[in-house]
Amino acid sequence: MRIRRKEILARGGGTTNSTVNSLDLASMQKPSRGGQTTSIENLGDWESIPVRVKILFGAMTMGNIPNGERSKYSCERYKFFIDCPWEISSECCKVMKKAPAHAYARRTGRKPMTAQMASESRLRTQQWLKNGCNGFDMKSPISNPMSFWTEQDVLLYIRKLQDEYDQNLAVCNMEVRRRVDKIQRRKARQYIKKNPKRFEICSVYGKVVTEDEAHGQMTLADVSNMEIFDLGRPVLKTTGCERTGCMFCGYGCHLEKSPGRFEKMKLTHPKQYEYIMKPWNEGGLGFKEIIDWINEHGNLNIRY
Repeated sequence: MRIRRKEILARGGGTTNSTVNSLDLASMQKPSRGGQTTSIENLGDWESIPVRVKILFGAMTMGNIPNGERSKYSCERYKFFIDCPWEISSECCKVMKKAPAHAYARRTGRKPMTAQMASESRLRTQQWLKNGCNGFDMKSPISNPMSFWTEQDVLLYIRKLQDEYDQNLAVCNMEVRRRVDKIQRRKARQYIKKNPKRFEICSVYGKVVTEDEAHGQMTLADVSNMEIFDLGRPVLKTTGCERTGCMFCGYGCHLEKSPGRFEKMKLTHPKQYEYIMKPWNEGGLGFKEIIDWINEHGNLNIRY
């Protein structure tokens, strides 16, 4: 059965700054037995306060000691979402991504393999440390062979393949034009015939360049310099989108520098942008009203 995005949002609410916080807020927004949303005032003694509540109210401390040093998991800056007039959850991810994958696995008996990396989030780091690259003993077995890769590893791999092809192609073209060594000329033609296409990535990412190249300058450092980890090697980036995924998802949008995802969508996909920003009662998703509320009550600056 196909479900429209608007139906998903109407049923489970939208996303916030992260999957974990969406789950925390969803549980907090559910009415308590007394019919009121749970608040810090009526939670009872310290030991009875749920961990998720402590996280949102900044009460999560090192060693779980009252009034102790704040834990890195404390997310009190996002507790304003509890009073948000809209429901919040990670239902989108569940319906559009996780549920179809699980259904396919049950139907076929096959197990998923993804390109998830531990460096992408704290949750994925925890999962990698717990289960490794191959979580065969997990409730839903999964293989993540790229878990130990970083974003720079991925960009370096792409850049090295492209640079190697460009260099080989330049040498081959030179050999073809020289007309001196017939054997080398034949080998050059064979290489060009066997490798007609350059290794390319999806156009939305643009090109893989160094910081200097992004500003129109020449890079003197060796991109392929494989010293200790990333030391001595220039930082790589893409000229287009850094990451892609569900274009309507708001996870992490408050951390982006301008132009952010919604600003880019306005330029590249104006129809979709108009749809998500249009008020809910006019057939849209009402993102404009939601973002304005978040910026006002959370003292954030999400640009759109």
